[in-house]
Amino acid sequence: MKRDRTLVLVQMSMGDYRDSFVKTLLETLPDNVKPRFYIGDHYFGKTTKTSAYIKSLPCRQRPFNLMIGSAFGWQFFNIFPAIMADACVLELNPRLAHTWLILLARKLIGKPTVLWGHVWSRSGPDNKTEALRAVLRNLGDRLLFYTEQQRQQQLEKLGKSSDSRLFVAANSLYNRESIYADKPAGRSFVYVGRLVPEKKPLVLVQAFIEAAPNLPDDVQLHMVGAGPEADEMYGAIEAAGLTHRVMMHGHIGDYQQLRALYAKSLFSVSPGYVGLSAIQSLSYGRPILVSRDEPHAPELTALEESVNSVFFETDNRQALAQSMITLTDEADTWESRFDEISADCARSYSIETMVEGFVDATSA
Repeated sequence: MKRDRTLVLVQMSMGDYRDSFVKTLLETLPDNVKPRFYIGDHYFGKTTKTSAYIKSLPCRQRPFNLMIGSAFGWQFFNIFPAIMADACVLELNPRLAHTWLILLARKLIGKPTVLWGHVWSRSGPDNKTEALRAVLRNLGDRLLFYTEQQRQQQLEKLGKSSDSRLFVAANSLYNRESIYADKPAGRSFVYVGRLVPEKKPLVLVQAFIEAAPNLPDDVQLHMVGAGPEADEMYGAIEAAGLTHRVMMHGHIGDYQQLRALYAKSLFSVSPGYVGLSAIQSLSYGRPILVSRDEPHAPELTALEESVNSVFFETDNRQALAQSMITLTDEADTWESRFDEISADCARSYSIETMVEGFVDATSA
């Protein structure tokens, strides 16, 4: 009989987009692995909030998150179990004081620690925090990244062709069986994400207003998300008299509701930087229209221009409007690719693949 092993996961928050990952992870872990999750209620800026499902888990304990702006975070909880756990997964984020404390304590007693996150911040390797992040990466016994490209970037930084300390848990949203394309039920456009300035949802609304006279009457824009830009967006939509064509849905986390919106859509749109929404769109078989010059998240590597994505000139509302008009004219061609787009996504970006990488990193 194998002895029991403890697995501790420490996260500032985990939104509902992580529900499938957590469910599958708990189903996959061997019986002798006893998970304990220290997951706070929200992240910096409170834009990512922990889901009701994760809050309800018996293995989840709720730390108190203290944050000073976006520069510093500390989770208050009894860190002794995290220090003593057989496997411990911490965030690869130099802004989190508890990550440093737990990591160094485990170093002192010879226990390996997994650091999970991006190889560097979204603004790239020239960010002012990179020196600290590099120290953190070097202290980690194992590094778990979101994309294979990030693993390769770390190898290049180390001047190595391989390193057994580096793992990949491909950032994913859905189980393989749930990744497929519905038959087209419309030729609208959909945005899923936070309504915050860096995501530029207002630019999309303004571009659609400009494009609307040259689009078929049944083409709508579906905006899914919540955030501080919502009021200004509502105002622009009402002023343009397009409340019947620009639909503000608020936050939606339900898989079936999202699937229904994607089924009505020809493309999803990312008017600002693209992140996990790219994987979501491809999972439903829909290509994505993306702003070209943004500090994109690593999920950008899933996109292949003119195959599963189209790019437009950043901050150019007219270019975005024209892209929507052109893509609508090319709808038959793009619809013929929906099944191939989702099948390709299922091969590389499924929850099963993500969980496999996580388990490998914590079992090595």
